[in-house]
Parts: sequence; structure tokens; C-alpha cells
Amino acid sequence: MTMLLALKISRPQLQSSKLTVCRNDECYPTRLEGLSSRPSTFMQWPMPVGMKGKPTMELIAKSLEGGDEGLNIFYNLNDDEASRDGDVYRVTLEGGDGRIITNIERTAKYQAFQPNGPDCGPPCHGVAFIEAGGDFENRPLIQK
Repeated sequence: MTMLLALKISRPQLQSSKLTVCRNDECYPTRLEGLSSRPSTFMQWPMPVGMKGKPTMELIAKSLEGGDEGLNIFYNLNDDEASRDGDVYRVTLEGGDGRIITNIERTAKYQAFQPNGPDCGPPCHGVAFIEAGGDFENRPLIQK
């Protein structure tokens, strides 16, 4: 699952927050104090990552001109056979003060794709949700 969204939040506010990513009833929270202050930064959890049958969460955060933080959130199942149409994904960002900044819940209808071309199978299955401001990929980063 990929979710793209942009929030009116500063990087220090983001760094003091907790992000929880869930698929159905399986949730993976993490504190974001480890995010760097670079305009574009990346983190993964839980450790170790990439083990078959154990999901990996990824976050790419981009500080955008205008004061938004663009968030690219991934939930990688590491087991393509585990995905089922109707899976429910939930992303919650809780501020350092306990306030819920965003809480988004979406139901998956997976699409097949072949990231290495049609001659390299088997196909993968994924779903993408583009939320408000989620078209940020072409917006300029702030300059530090």
C-alpha cells in the first residue's frame, strides 16, 4: 500500500509525532523523532526490515515550499499472497501534544503490476491512495 498526502505541519512538529500504520487489525506505530531535518528524509520500521511474511513500513517525508510536509507512506507486506481485496488500511498521525493530526482509513482494491517487466513474473499486487495534497511529488522542496 502506498499513501501520499501533504499536511500543514512543520518538520519539528512532525519529529515530535507518532505515526501508526495499520492493515486490518495489525498496527505498527513509531515515533518520528529519528527523522532528519534534511528537506527529504526516509525511515523504515519495525526492525529488521524485509523479512518474508513480516511487513515493513516506510516513510519518506519532504519539506515543501509553502510550509507543507509531503508524506509518502508505504506498507510493504513482503508476501504478495497475503493481500486481499477488502483489506482496510489506516494511517494515524498523533502530535506530540496527543492531538490527532490526521486519521485516514481506506479499503483496498489491489491492482496487479510487474515492476520488472512482463517477462519477469510473478505479478505483484498493490494499491495507492492519493489524499489531499498528495500530488506533491512535483512541488519544489524548501531550500536549506
